[in-house]
This record gives sequence, structure tokens and C-alpha cells, in this order.
Amino acid sequence: MPNYRKFNGNLVTQDDVTLTGHCLGNVDCRELTLTEDSLVDGTIKAKKVLIAGKVVGDVHAKSVDFFIRGM
Repeated sequence: MPNYRKFNGNLVTQDDVTLTGHCLGNVDCRELTLTEDSLVDGTIKAKKVLIAGKVVGDVHAKSVDFFIRGM
């Protein structure tokens, strides 16, 4: 994976975020979408989380949806 798709550190925003790469840190936002090849290694805090990628850590959200390839 190219380095430009990796983020080291915490991401805090009141906006929606779509992550297409790797985040090594915590994510705190309004709505988070993780694409199929994405990874968050940290804690996620959001109102809504859509997960097609991978999460290594805790997810704190009012709504969490998982998208599984091939289904």
C-alpha cells in the first residue's frame, strides 16, 4: 500500500469521514464509512459507522452496519 494512504495519529472532526486507507489512531467524527480495503487500528467514536474494512479496537456508535463481500 502506498504511504499516502496511511495516516498516523488521531482524527477528530464534526464532519462525515470516508476512509479508504489505514488509520493508526483514533477516529472521532459524525459518520464514518470504512471502505473494503480500509483499516482503523484504534477507537472509533461516531453516531453512525459503516464497516466494509477492518477495525482493530473499540467502536462506540449509535448505529453500526457491516458490509460483507460476497453476500
